Amino acid sequence: MIFLSATEALSDAAALVPLEQGKRFYFYCIGRGQSVVASRILKRAPAAVPVLLGDSPETLMEERSGLEGVEPMGYVADIFRNNWEASLPTAPLAVFTTCILSSRPDREKRAVLEKVCGRLKPGGVLLWTDLFLPYSLELFEQFQLMEADIIAMPFVEALREVAERHRRFFPVPCLLAKGIELLYECGFGNVAVIWKRFGYTVLAAFR
Repeated sequence: MIFLSATEALSDAAALVPLEQGKRFYFYCIGRGQSVVASRILKRAPAAVPVLLGDSPETLMEERSGLEGVEPMGYVADIFRNNWEASLPTAPLAVFTTCILSSRPDREKRAVLEKVCGRLKPGGVLLWTDLFLPYSLELFEQFQLMEADIIAMPFVEALREVAERHRRFFPVPCLLAKGIELLYECGFGNVAVIWKRFGYTVLAAFR
């Protein structure tokens, strides 16, 4: 699940992938809501092969259903375990991860990001979509109020829904500045915030 139009933002962000026209190449889609960005890439490069990674067969089936006429590769994998990438095609041109990294302990984020950076083709890109904290908790609370204000339900109920959603999907999100710093530490050469709304952010990190 991607919140507050990040789906559309990721669709636009697909233009950052340095496509190899006419060549077969792989890109990894980790987590939910990846069929939109995969479809955008496939329109520009029909020879590309999406590699879907899900935490269950049901997740993979859901993502596959959004890719009509395409035969993606699919793997049930836990990216926080050792050797999760061992059976995957090597040298992807892009990796997309959505709403699964920010709340993990730093050592787990670092392990995943280092493997992704090492596995990407030179010039390849990671698009990391997640909820991040600003430096000020007061500002984060303001973000929650603003988010609740656009939900079509009574305000108190909407605010409760926002807070519960954050607890469920993002129990301890990391600071945005920390996430950017971590990407550089893990070997990426250039990092940019390419979309942001409240705490929801899409980071592009280039190898």
